[in-house]
Amino acid sequence: MPSRTRRFVAVLAVVVVAVVTGAGITEASAADASHQTFKNAHLGKYLQQDPMETPHSNAPIRVTDTGWGADTYHTQAFKPSGWTGNPLRRLVDNDHGGCVDSHDAGKGDKVWLMGCNGGDYQVWEIFHASNGAIVFKSYSAWVRHHQHLCIEGNGDRSATLETCDVNRDWQQWW
Repeated sequence: MPSRTRRFVAVLAVVVVAVVTGAGITEASAADASHQTFKNAHLGKYLQQDPMETPHSNAPIRVTDTGWGADTYHTQAFKPSGWTGNPLRRLVDNDHGGCVDSHDAGKGDKVWLMGCNGGDYQVWEIFHASNGAIVFKSYSAWVRHHQHLCIEGNGDRSATLETCDVNRDWQQWW
């Protein structure tokens, strides 16, 4: 089993134990437990801040190859979703210190890396595709606008919000 897969399984086990026992996961323990990249299943490219932007700035997230170095992320746990029971997470970019943010975007709009602020635009519901890939659904798009919008990698190298389909490999991340 590749080391990234072992790390993901270890983080998942910690989260499951925490949810089952009611224990919270602190920011420090989540950061210690996971430094992972997210590779798009269709494009084979990674989520990262646009390398042309200043680190820590509010900038669109790109889907790029590893030529510039893929950003690593850790997740911060929230309570499970009241609607589905799926975990809710904040995705924190270890390399730039920002959080993946929907920026109150609608269908087709870009996903951003912004300063972490604890708001619901930075909360993502985690779904698992039948092949084991992860799909990130915008929590704020659902609670504010009743839209099912997920992060999708696009051929133009942008990461946008599109109508969720856990079987669509453009929305699946490894």
